[in-house]
Amino acid sequence: MVTTRRVDSLIWDAHDEVLLETKARRQLLPEDTEQCLFYLHQGRYRVCLLANSEEKPLGKRCFV
Repeated sequence: MVTTRRVDSLIWDAHDEVLLETKARRQLLPEDTEQCLFYLHQGRYRVCLLANSEEKPLGKRCFV
């Protein structure tokens, strides 16, 4: 499968890696959730955090 999607940030420590996907929209779209799930399904990652800076308070979702 060919895709142009790129992870925004990768956070890691000695034990694990976490993907951080950031958005700046009035509200998150279903495609944003699908993007995180795609990263988890296709990669070797276990956790993806989805953060939306335009929602007040900060919109956040965690996918495992």
